[in-house]
Amino acid sequence: MKDKHRPLKHHRFVSAAAFVLLVAAFVLLLFVALSLPIIKPVYLLAVRSTLTGQVPTNIATELRFGVWGVCASSALDPPTSLTNNGECFGPMLSYDIPQNPTDLAGISPSIVQAVEQGLLVVLVLHPIAAGFSFLGFITSCFLGPHGIAIFALVVTILTAIAATVVLAIDLALVIIARNNIIDEIPYSLEVVFGPGIWLVLAAVAMTWLAVIANDRLGRKVRVKCDSEDTVGDLKKLIAAQTGTNAAKIQLKKWYTIYKDHITLSDYEIHDGMSLEMY
Repeated sequence: MKDKHRPLKHHRFVSAAAFVLLVAAFVLLLFVALSLPIIKPVYLLAVRSTLTGQVPTNIATELRFGVWGVCASSALDPPTSLTNNGECFGPMLSYDIPQNPTDLAGISPSIVQAVEQGLLVVLVLHPIAAGFSFLGFITSCFLGPHGIAIFALVVTILTAIAATVVLAIDLALVIIARNNIIDEIPYSLEVVFGPGIWLVLAAVAMTWLAVIANDRLGRKVRVKCDSEDTVGDLKKLIAAQTGTNAAKIQLKKWYTIYKDHITLSDYEIHDGMSLEMY
């Protein structure tokens, strides 16, 4: 393996920061993509009864909706933050919410249909966002070649956009369901955010931080120099502006690495020309 292709060989701080952020974002997005009923503690929203003073029965009093299914629980065996022993439906691709639990909970078919449509979109986008973050943290380890650095930045931006869209849809799904239920049954049911929403929110923050980290590689420096200056002189001028050690700066154009003792005019470097700095 060439030295420049070794993981974390170049731009170690930026590369390591982007790697850690995108790995964490990948794990969080994967948890949500594999939410209830696969990972039962992770769900997007819950619809629960707010009636008090009733005798506990087996009738469903809480529905928790995940990406792949729904779980119905009663007051006799209420779910906790880590367990859900109720009756679960799924995992299923583009699942239909069962009619019996929703009828018993007092949820109208129109609300059920709106939730189903929203969950179908979420089902598609959550794995896509997780896939982008996986590709992002792999490429963030190899920021030496300029082409890979640009590709890593593009992938990171796409990850951040996909995660943001997922978060917006998740929020819209909960808010729409909450508003519809409040309009139809204002006193007996409530809709609450599930932990999946907060996991996606954390993943969005991490991916945008990774975008900022990767973008640091693309900063531009404009310097004034003479055509008879050597490449080494140009490095010293760049070092004075960036605070980087001149000995650690490498100037390239495509696959040509400029040598310190050769003048800019010999390389035909002229005013307004852009070089790649590593």
